[in-house]
Amino acid sequence: MLARKKIILGAFILSFISAIAIKYYVQAAAIQAQNPTTTPVNYTLQQDHAIDISSIELLQRLDQEYINLADAVTPSVVSLETSVNRVRGVGRDFFGRNLFQSYQQNSAGSGVIISKEGHIITNHHVINDQDEIYVILSDGRRYKSEVIGSDSMLDIAVLKIEDKKEFNPLKFGDSDKVKVGQQVLAIGNPFGLGETVTRGIISAKNRELGDQMIPVFQTDASINPGNSGGPLINLQGEIIAINVAIYSQSANQGFQGIGFSIPANEVLSVVDQILKKGKVIKGFLGVSFANVTNTEGALIREVVAESPAEQAGLEPQDFVVKFNGTKLKTANHLALLVGRAPVDREVEIEVSRANKIITLKAQLATKSMPTREAVTIPYLSRQQMQQVFRHLGFFCRDINDEEKEKYQFLTGIKVMKVAAGGFSAAQGLQQGDIIYGINGQMIDSTEAFYAILLDSLNRENYSSLNIQREDERLKLDLLVE
Repeated sequence: MLARKKIILGAFILSFISAIAIKYYVQAAAIQAQNPTTTPVNYTLQQDHAIDISSIELLQRLDQEYINLADAVTPSVVSLETSVNRVRGVGRDFFGRNLFQSYQQNSAGSGVIISKEGHIITNHHVINDQDEIYVILSDGRRYKSEVIGSDSMLDIAVLKIEDKKEFNPLKFGDSDKVKVGQQVLAIGNPFGLGETVTRGIISAKNRELGDQMIPVFQTDASINPGNSGGPLINLQGEIIAINVAIYSQSANQGFQGIGFSIPANEVLSVVDQILKKGKVIKGFLGVSFANVTNTEGALIREVVAESPAEQAGLEPQDFVVKFNGTKLKTANHLALLVGRAPVDREVEIEVSRANKIITLKAQLATKSMPTREAVTIPYLSRQQMQQVFRHLGFFCRDINDEEKEKYQFLTGIKVMKVAAGGFSAAQGLQQGDIIYGINGQMIDSTEAFYAILLDSLNRENYSSLNIQREDERLKLDLLVE
């Protein structure tokens, strides 16, 4: 009996030990499955450079110089955070009254410190109509800024921040010396990410950008929304332009490889006036002008009465080729030079008139004079038009392409017949005369001539005509009885 009990007890102990052993075996197998034992493999990481370092010392130095340049200029570039308070409709209440909710609209931009006292330049469009403008430096310091002044035409604004410490400004470079192909850095705050450095070249100069009155630089340095107002830097660490716009044909207004920047010399001219005079004072000549296809210069379309242009002797259809010694490229170039010219000194204007080059002198005004409001040209039938010109004592037609070419871009009307004994003949009008202007305005059709004449006759009984007669230009006061 005792032996039997011993056998049973032994079997139980053996079964218990076997169960535990199986349990631990299963757990060990599971652990092994999760962490399988791998057999070490042999590997050798490359310790040598793919190229002999001594053969690219120049590239290494160049790389380090770009790093040094970025380190030196980035602390002077700032991020702008702007906000404006707006109101939107959110529905109606129980009584049918409109409900409104105020909210804050935020945006970002860039700027650059230009004085130790904390003056900053950015774009006018970045800060225009904003309720609050905060400046964030690269070290995280944050300031509420004051707008000192701005110029919407150039799209430049000057801000001011205050601190007991001096700020770290950047120097302006001479943008007139900028060359196509030279290396540049664009630094700014794209998409509100903070100071970002991109590199590229000056792709082109003298680009015309929409209503921008000056030619701008084109660059392939990456510029994105938020970069506006940031600087374009040359390899000397100088500001050579202020980034203003990007070009994009897609709905995604991001980098397309074409960005535009306002040349530093134009920026500095405006900034200097804002800081010294509190506002921008631009020279005023008193003309409207246009480009002529494939020809450098500016065609005068209208001369404002009693303006510096009229006093200097400028006439509609004059083709301006030089302004104060500078050869013109485009009509916008003329606007730029007039805006930059001093208002307290005489300027020389070289024009082509009737295939002759003449030089005129003008004293620019300090502010714009109102231009004549556009005249609405009424509809006139051919019979009515003939009656009008029969009363005036002459008949005319629009000049043709051959005549336009002969007289260098001239537009207007040609006198085909002058009635004998009429007051037009008596006052000197001749057959073959080309009338290209009336009362200081350029005309390009008989309808335009009639409209301006009618507007004039509502106020007085004479009009001043600009006439091309062969190779001579003259003025004729036509008295209308």
